[in-house]
Amino acid sequence: MKRFFILTSALSMLWGGIMLLLNWTLTEWINYTFLFGLAAAIISACINIWQTRFLNMFTRGFRSLGHFIIPMNKSRSLERANQQLANDANLNQFKQKIAQVLFFSITSLAASSIFVSIIGLIIYY
Repeated sequence: MKRFFILTSALSMLWGGIMLLLNWTLTEWINYTFLFGLAAAIISACINIWQTRFLNMFTRGFRSLGHFIIPMNKSRSLERANQQLANDANLNQFKQKIAQVLFFSITSLAASSIFVSIIGLIIYY
């Protein structure tokens, strides 16, 4: 949690530097920070849904329905390779670690951007 606050405050200061560097007006700065914050929040929500495997049953149903409508023959070796990749502990651990780092970073970007846009709105009004 401490790392999250440190990264969020560093990104907030970076937004202030970007405003000065690019000579944006306050309105442009508020709009851009809110846009980036909203996009980052959507991306972090997608990563969280992927991590929790919330839609796995839904997509598995469509996949089996697709095989019923358009039958595709897979070789046994391809099925074995897919099964081995699905059961590979190191690969799954690597994917989870990357997802955690991305989720942490993008959530921090979203929080800092939206926080900065709210502060900008308070200053503007």
